[in-house]
Amino acid sequence: MTFELSIDLEEWFHAELVRKYNPIRQKQAVQATAPILDLLERKRAKATFFVLGEVAEAQPDLIREIHSHGHEIASHGFSHKRLHELNPSSFARELELTEQALFKAVGIRPKGFRAATFSLDQSTAWALQVLTERGYDYDSSLFPGSTPLYGVKNAHKSLHFANQSNLTTPKERGNLVEAPMSVASFFGMQLPVGGFELRFLPYWLSKKALENSERQTGFAIVYLHPWETYAKTPRQLKMNPIDATVTYYGIETGLEKLNKLLDDFEFTSTLTETTRRFKKNQING
Repeated sequence: MTFELSIDLEEWFHAELVRKYNPIRQKQAVQATAPILDLLERKRAKATFFVLGEVAEAQPDLIREIHSHGHEIASHGFSHKRLHELNPSSFARELELTEQALFKAVGIRPKGFRAATFSLDQSTAWALQVLTERGYDYDSSLFPGSTPLYGVKNAHKSLHFANQSNLTTPKERGNLVEAPMSVASFFGMQLPVGGFELRFLPYWLSKKALENSERQTGFAIVYLHPWETYAKTPRQLKMNPIDATVTYYGIETGLEKLNKLLDDFEFTSTLTETTRRFKKNQING
């Protein structure tokens, strides 16, 4: 069984539904991440941290602390721009800036990438070629379902070799592995196991969704942001009610739900370890 914990390390004001309101840029990534690191240490769990380049540049000591605990440091891009706001050239530059910031902090180049707001779809699949050219082992930007913000309907739900020409059909072989988000069906919608859904849904339902995903695909991944587990995350008071609900609902219980996940599931590998095992098994098989 393979269960993965992934953490998108960004500031609260980078969130898609917050940044359009031109929020104050009050930094709190260090404070929001500290309780998560303590919890992971107590539970002897590993996670993959998709680090935003802006955070790595501003808070290198935080990245060093995460790395010192044995967690994977991966790339979340530099500025949290969605792939739709970039082109191959500007995307490559974002990757380069993030790689430089991470190398300066911990002396490594990231092998994995996750796009802001899971913005990989057929119109932005060119990004997979850029990642391949820059030597990445895997991408984790694909959401196999449809939501108002992101998603690719009928996309493959298990680990597979990324196929730029058709995101719904895996390649038989390749250099870049796709680690798609785990999804579960609720009320006719495909929702990810993590983020707002982890905060919004009762815990037993998230647990069942994770179990079902692993049973069906042999792989299950949870994601969250540190600001989603931190009660002191600033409130953007002038947001419309829907945006405010999606952004802030359940923040007070986020860390408690993560604690339950760590009790109920073993998160003992990183995405680089898992995707490299997958590639080796596929090639040898």
